[in-house]
Amino acid sequence: MVVGVVALAIGIAAAITVPTVSATARGQVLAYQDARPVTCQDQEPGYFPEDEIDFTGDETIVRSVQLTPGLNCELRVLVSNTSSLPVEITGLSVPGLGWGSANGAVAVDVDGEEFSKIEAYDANLRFTHAYPLAPDETTVFRVHLAFNDVGACMGEGNTVTHHTAPDISVAALGAESVQEGQPGGFALVGTVDSSVGCG
Repeated sequence: MVVGVVALAIGIAAAITVPTVSATARGQVLAYQDARPVTCQDQEPGYFPEDEIDFTGDETIVRSVQLTPGLNCELRVLVSNTSSLPVEITGLSVPGLGWGSANGAVAVDVDGEEFSKIEAYDANLRFTHAYPLAPDETTVFRVHLAFNDVGACMGEGNTVTHHTAPDISVAALGAESVQEGQPGGFALVGTVDSSVGCG
């Protein structure tokens, strides 16, 4: 009888502890960007806000990309596992850069693995193979951005600022959750070319 009670107590403790430990580990996986959040082959990213006269001190200065045909840029997303458990990165999401958005740019792939071309506002990718990440390990994902030549509607001079790094999906001890990207980000700046879809 005593053995049964002890076994039951251990089972209950394990049932409570494992989800808690998993949630803690997943919460300690960070997606962020460094001083070079975006690099491009077709242009040198600028800064936004550009004009210090208009800068009130409340904004965050971020790197900016001009929306032009031939846009060929990469978002650099650093992911660090600061927990004491191994985890897996199972997916990545870039808000506002799906094929159904009119922001003038689309997220095409992550290190060669393509996003779905379903017309959704956000670009969501479930990795074919999860990326293992050991404790205290950091890896870099590269999100390829291209010009949205189908539904672009970003007026010349208009700007959309992404205030955080992309979100990531993290799994640990059999549970999974989405971890929001850390503050930082980048800006997309409209041009004559990106306004053609506005009608």
